[in-house]
Amino acid sequence: MIVFSRSPNKAKEKLAGAFNYVKWHYDSLGDWTNEIDGTDVIIHLAGENIMSKRWNEAHKKKVLESRVNGTRNLVDAIGESENKPKVFICASGIDYYDDSIDAEYDEYGKAGSGFLTEVVKSWEEEAQKAEKHGVRSVSIQNRNCAR
Repeated sequence: MIVFSRSPNKAKEKLAGAFNYVKWHYDSLGDWTNEIDGTDVIIHLAGENIMSKRWNEAHKKKVLESRVNGTRNLVDAIGESENKPKVFICASGIDYYDDSIDAEYDEYGKAGSGFLTEVVKSWEEEAQKAEKHGVRSVSIQNRNCAR
């Protein structure tokens, strides 16, 4: 396991035993892209903490950009790698759907509305672009995004 983190030393404390800990930032390509070549699976869970601050425009922008740009950069790095992973698993959010306690939803359900719905839609669209590189893309929904 190779762990990409904005804080590799903190990651070592929380996820001990990885093969390597690599400095990563969602907003730029860097030396970390070399670490993708030859991996079997990439699991992407990174994004600005939604509930860490007030939902002003600056925080909402960072929430969106951290997910969309981070995913885009990972997909671009996958595209540049010689030995691509077989699967790209990307976190997502249940907030894609309307907020109803009575309704049942599946992957074919209609999108809701609002900021978090737009974040999830944009995030998943970026993740799906891994498939143009011959890599299966899977979005997993996090039920604890903002609830």
